[in-house]
Amino acid sequence: MSLLATAIDMRFVPEEDRLALTLRSDTDSIDMQVTRRMTRAVMLAMVELLMRSSREVGAAPGESRTDVLLFEHMEAAAGWQRIEGSTQPGGLADHAATATVETAGVRQSAAVAALLTKTDVTVRQGNMQLHFHDRDGLQAEIELPRDKAHQLLSILREKSVQAQWDIHELSWMDRRSHFVIPEGVRLS
Repeated sequence: MSLLATAIDMRFVPEEDRLALTLRSDTDSIDMQVTRRMTRAVMLAMVELLMRSSREVGAAPGESRTDVLLFEHMEAAAGWQRIEGSTQPGGLADHAATATVETAGVRQSAAVAALLTKTDVTVRQGNMQLHFHDRDGLQAEIELPRDKAHQLLSILREKSVQAQWDIHELSWMDRRSHFVIPEGVRLS
């Protein structure tokens, strides 16, 4: 039986060059280690599904789609700094979409925390679902509305920068310092 998580804690462990995740429910938790390669793959899968599931991105001209996603990301990622109770962007498009991220041949870490070897990223019923597997199978899952998925993506990006992992495919996220969204303005 897998853990149905309601929160994720994340930190970089420099001695291991890995992210340490703690997936928590109201009554239990599980620790997992995530490699640089898996972090990159999960982030790219999340971005792909955020792009494919957005009505606004889909309606934008091809050359502007990344910018539209960037604006959405900036608005949603700033949400973790907002006061509780503020309005957040809407959910994901309701069509189902799935991406699987797998690291073949990865050996279990000697540490207590299990090594994440596969992550299924799914968009279903307006939410992004992440299913975390180690070598023994499914260990934990979490369901996130669109704004929380962006926030998780932002935290993953922040931790990968802290770890000095060059994930150049996501460099478009670094352009957010070039844009300023005025206080109180919603883009969606």
